[in-house]
Amino acid sequence: MIDTRFKFDIKLYLSFISYKMEGIIKEHILKFGETRKKGQYKDSTIKMYVSNIKNLQKLVEGDKPFDDLEWTENVENVQEKLNKIDNVQTRRNYVNSLIVSLQTMTYPKDLVAKYEILRDIFNSEYANSGYLTANQQIIMNKISKEDI
Repeated sequence: MIDTRFKFDIKLYLSFISYKMEGIIKEHILKFGETRKKGQYKDSTIKMYVSNIKNLQKLVEGDKPFDDLEWTENVENVQEKLNKIDNVQTRRNYVNSLIVSLQTMTYPKDLVAKYEILRDIFNSEYANSGYLTANQQIIMNKISKEDI
């Protein structure tokens, strides 16, 4: 006879793990924001970053638990999955969110640099896609990685 008093709910457990990772990312971004020249990130910005990273993780890893960022070390795999997204602005936003998180969690600079190159490629695609107005193009040309 199976004892049902300790029934384990795997979906609840995976939700808890994901929630914990989201909190870790948020905490690191907040701490990083304290040292940022432009000041602290807004709560809405942090929520967007965390949501983007969670969505990207699901795109890359499917149903695997969101319990770390180790999956980001396979840049080619991440890029392959990102290229399945039609909207270049979404791809760029996902990569920007990932760059911020990797920087705040002190991942290797060479890994961050690979994503910065990917972000620059997406920025170029976006700028050449006709989505930007002339004023937006001027602003995009002035933005540096330090502004993120």
